[in-house]
Amino acid sequence: MSDDNAYLRKVRLTDASLLRRNGLFDGKISEIEDKIKNISESSFVDMYIFKRNSNADLCSAIYLYRRDDKMFSGDLKIYISCLVDENMYLREYRTILESTLDVAFREGFYKISIKLRSDEIDKENVLKEFDFVQEAILHEEYGFDEDVSEAGLFYLIEPRYKKYNCCFVPFPKGVYVLYGGRDYVDCGRIYPYSSEIKDSKALKMGKYLGIIDKDNRLALKGNSNYFFDEELLERILPDEVFKGYIELKQYFQKERSSFDLKIKFESKSDFRLNVWNEIRKISYASTLCYEDVALSLCSNDAAKAKNMVRVVGQACADCPVPIVIPCHRVIGKDGRLVGYKEGIEFKDFLLIHESFSAIII
Repeated sequence: MSDDNAYLRKVRLTDASLLRRNGLFDGKISEIEDKIKNISESSFVDMYIFKRNSNADLCSAIYLYRRDDKMFSGDLKIYISCLVDENMYLREYRTILESTLDVAFREGFYKISIKLRSDEIDKENVLKEFDFVQEAILHEEYGFDEDVSEAGLFYLIEPRYKKYNCCFVPFPKGVYVLYGGRDYVDCGRIYPYSSEIKDSKALKMGKYLGIIDKDNRLALKGNSNYFFDEELLERILPDEVFKGYIELKQYFQKERSSFDLKIKFESKSDFRLNVWNEIRKISYASTLCYEDVALSLCSNDAAKAKNMVRVVGQACADCPVPIVIPCHRVIGKDGRLVGYKEGIEFKDFLLIHESFSAIII
């Protein structure tokens, strides 16, 4: 649904002429510049313009209003350029909506609301694609070209935004948090029960699911809220993240020995990517030492491998998606459990879990 040819940015004074050409402001350029300046200095509204690289003369306008100082809730208004072809109108609305939601949730908003006139059924259907929920029917509502109209108030909260999200997978020793988008996962973290969660996205999702308390701590082991409604998870999680939830759950239940997930690597280092890909080849319930991994990367050149051990260890420490990339299967040459970012106690648990498991295929 995203469009690499399009982008959203804050409005500038130099946009005055462009906004007028697109029917988004009337009046003299100097008057429009004054309006832009007033908006830019406001503490309760941000104005953005949406543009496409393929058409420098086309833009639409977006207003994001803050309801409170903490940016908990925001109201969104989208104004499409009068130059957009009627047949492309809904496509443009959908793309702008997604781009704006990305920005709003990244900046810390939890809830975004949109008002639609009762006759804007096509837009309402677009909102439903994003899992917006109708909150209220507004009677005698102003704001649509100064006319009085009946309107629907719709809202979306960040935990239900499917473009990028996270899931929680409880297991005997703690909770695995997996992050990702519709067609990839890119990050995983392991936490002990009752530990403090600081990541904003995990906090919001965990509180929505009822497994993080008012002190931002994970619920204790055995809390009934860890028994998630999987139909709900499938509805609100990105596809690959939900797939990851199922596969990790199966792994901890000793029903799976490998993963079929698409990983998006943020690292641009070819060496690290080679290390992680080599680690993914280590079989379930098996281990290699850091030097073994280094040897496989340099065609069994022992001298080179010895010099690479430290950087292999660092690549393991920087593993973006532990367990899925089984860096816990890499141990010290003397058999000691060393160098696991998530904690040696988790590395010990995972190796024991695999060593004494009867995998059911």
